[in-house]
Amino acid sequence: STLLSHPRLPLLPVRPNRAAPPAPRAAADTGSLALTPVLAAQSAAVVAVLLAGAAVPVEHSEAGEGGEAGEVDLYRDTPLRYAGYANEVGEAFRPLLGETFVIVSYAVALTYVLVDSFDKSRKSPSGTPLPAFLDAFSWQIVASVAAPGFTINRVVRLVMAGLAAAGMEGLPETGALHYLPTAVGLAVIPLIVGPLDSLTEFVMDRTMRKWLGIEPGKVE
Repeated sequence: STLLSHPRLPLLPVRPNRAAPPAPRAAADTGSLALTPVLAAQSAAVVAVLLAGAAVPVEHSEAGEGGEAGEVDLYRDTPLRYAGYANEVGEAFRPLLGETFVIVSYAVALTYVLVDSFDKSRKSPSGTPLPAFLDAFSWQIVASVAAPGFTINRVVRLVMAGLAAAGMEGLPETGALHYLPTAVGLAVIPLIVGPLDSLTEFVMDRTMRKWLGIEPGKVE
């Protein structure tokens, strides 16, 4: 009875868990991976651009401005040229390696663009390096960075949207389909290079090169 008469010790207050439980990954991603009208329109535009590029006849010369026919261009005719495709690879790996890897890949590609543009301006036979720099820089930015980067980004996103629509966006990371968007993105890169190069060449010959006074097709 003595033990029962002792006052009870107060219990320690329990701190409420204020942190909300993490939402399942599949549920969080489903909305952002949906096949929206914007994604559908962008995908259709990409296909149209590629078809237009494939239909354009190749008109450019084999040598860049200031280069002789048959001369090996360090930045166009050697494996160094693949540095210009770094951002496409980055976009393909975006779902697996994240934003930091993509940013680094764009930095590599832009460095290549700048170095190649300075090289073409240095070799300009006209004694006016600025037009040659602007020509090479504009061509590379469009054909090597912006257009293919956007294309691969949309291709990867479209595959991810397809997986989400099929209810497979939450598959384990060890599953083969987890790597499907990246695999498709990498496989598409060689298919888009030619059409985008030709279309960029075609447009620049009829616009910017006329304004700069550069002979069409002199810079690849």
